[in-house]
Amino acid sequence: MYDKAYDELMNLYLDNFRSSITDLFLDSTVVPNSNLPNNLTSFCFKFKNKLSMKHNIICDNNNIVYKYLTTSSQPPDSVFIEQTIDKLPRKLLDIYTYNKSCTSHCDAGYIICKDINVKLRKSKHMTINAQYRKNMVKNKRENK
Repeated sequence: MYDKAYDELMNLYLDNFRSSITDLFLDSTVVPNSNLPNNLTSFCFKFKNKLSMKHNIICDNNNIVYKYLTTSSQPPDSVFIEQTIDKLPRKLLDIYTYNKSCTSHCDAGYIICKDINVKLRKSKHMTINAQYRKNMVKNKRENK
């Protein structure tokens, strides 16, 4: 029942506001939870000696949250970029092309190599814009 109502509201929203969606925002949060199955919980540095899970969430520039992805808290955020993008409605992704791609803004946990970014742009018409960590810039200078 909830999924049907959500799908109808999302279709109505996308029909009216699809052209105004210019950017997407990716982020994740770790939540302590020991009641889920072992494939969704693991130990994380944020919660010592407690099982936790991670929610990867994607929203647009109008603060509308699309479906989220629940995973184990151990792997880094960048592993789940494609799976999170696959949760977006097809109606939203159809308006983007290779030359007019959608920009996804992320934090430093979503840093990926250039090859994966090019692959995402070709296959999903998405460009990942992640901020670099300060120590990464420092290491680049040291290598020169």
